[in-house]
Amino acid sequence: MAIGDISEDLIQLYENNNNDGTFTMVDTIASQSPYWLIATDVDLDGNLDLVSAGLDQYLNIYFFDDAGQVEQWVELDGVSMVEVIAEDFTGDSLPDLAVATTNFMTPFGPEPVVWEQTSPRVFEIVAVLPTGAAPGIAATDANGDGAMDILTVSDFDRSLMIHWGSPVLCPADLTGNGTLNFFDISAFLELFAANDPVGDFNGDGTWNFFDISAFLTAFAAGCP
Repeated sequence: MAIGDISEDLIQLYENNNNDGTFTMVDTIASQSPYWLIATDVDLDGNLDLVSAGLDQYLNIYFFDDAGQVEQWVELDGVSMVEVIAEDFTGDSLPDLAVATTNFMTPFGPEPVVWEQTSPRVFEIVAVLPTGAAPGIAATDANGDGAMDILTVSDFDRSLMIHWGSPVLCPADLTGNGTLNFFDISAFLELFAANDPVGDFNGDGTWNFFDISAFLTAFAAGCP
């Protein structure tokens, strides 16, 4: 279990004591104003990681190793973040991050931001959602088109906004040139052999026959 302590700028890590309902604090992580925490496998390496939305400024991602120790810390710059979600918004299997924001007393505050994970543990801002401050955020495929959409809610004007995602029209076009050919197959095989997240074609966190089958099915379907 992880608990954010804003007053001390710390995240406290607790170990479950043999499932008896009690916990023991085993470690702390320095983290500026850790307001909202989520635990998820951000880089798809098989280990749970920790994402902390900082109320003051930073979005921190702590990548854990097999021994449960932080092996890398990535800090992303932001403002007044009160919630963070992790979903694949770009269709490349890697989880991306989106944050809700607040300015507390006025709607004219920092707007929600989306970071794409362009490769494992590497992020770049790809969207600033035009909502004003929105302290609530969620993700779902609201219209069933296969793309993840983002919902934001404001407690200032009681508005709910849906930010529609764009479906990946030709997922088997791994070279991005608009056509399917041998080079896409070659690219897939290289990514699959390297256990690259893009090679995990069905997005289940493993690399096996089902990824090959999913790629061949998408390849046979062609590009629109």
